Amino acid sequence: VTIPITSMLKKDQVIKWEEATIQAFNGIKEALKHAPVLAAPDYKKPFQLFSFASENTIASVLLQKDDEGAERPISFF
Repeated sequence: VTIPITSMLKKDQVIKWEEATIQAFNGIKEALKHAPVLAAPDYKKPFQLFSFASENTIASVLLQKDDEGAERPISFF
């Protein structure tokens, strides 16, 4: 999502607000508006760890199911 914006930060890069840059900026704003609330860990329940890696990205989330069975994020890495 952020690549069009972060690519403008490179040395000697001309800053151009193009359609891809505007879409990335709007995507970041939407993600911040709908950011999930982190749950407090319950050490009596099992945890789930999901990870993702690609050529230029690595991410993971630690989850735990609540009393209704919904997965709640504990932490993002």
